[in-house]
Amino acid sequence: MEGSNSKERIHRELREQLAQALGIPAEFLVLPYDKTKDLAKRLGCSVGDILPMSEDNDPFYVGKPAQIREAIIL
Repeated sequence: MEGSNSKERIHRELREQLAQALGIPAEFLVLPYDKTKDLAKRLGCSVGDILPMSEDNDPFYVGKPAQIREAIIL
């Protein structure tokens, strides 16, 4: 479980960096990735069970940690 907490902490830090780069408060940065993960957790299923396409191909499933890192770099 510690690995999961570490990933969540890193993702939260990346979101804060992106919000700072955009000049907006982090609480205003709502990403479908976060909402979808939360919904899957509440429903007791995987993200793949919710998305109509694969995680890599769904154009609305944005905000993954790698996408945030790329946005900060740009």
